Amino acid sequence: MNPTVDICYEVDRLADIGKTRARVRFVAVTTLGELGALCSTRHGHTELRVPPLPGEPLSDAGAGDAMVAALTLRLAAGDDPVEACALGLAAAAAAVLTPDTEPFDREVAEALYPAVRIKRQAGS
Repeated sequence: MNPTVDICYEVDRLADIGKTRARVRFVAVTTLGELGALCSTRHGHTELRVPPLPGEPLSDAGAGDAMVAALTLRLAAGDDPVEACALGLAAAAAAVLTPDTEPFDREVAEALYPAVRIKRQAGS
């Protein structure tokens, strides 16, 4: 089983569903490393902060890939872009807690997700 290939198949499957659910046509995400990310849509900008890690960082290998995969998966499913970005940050944080290039633990990402701090900027 290859998690990357599995995610790609799931994105393809959900893309067809997402076409009918899409609420946003424009999404830009600027990553800010350990600080989090900035999610921009036609409605404005939202700052997202990484939750405090429950352990020492072990490796940043694959953190960006984990974020992009989770973000893409949730956008394809029709989720709100800010919520999709929050899950992406949680996945990236879970990847940082994983040694070397091992796949991150999905349960860790899901546990970190509620702790992502979301701050909508004025006018957003």
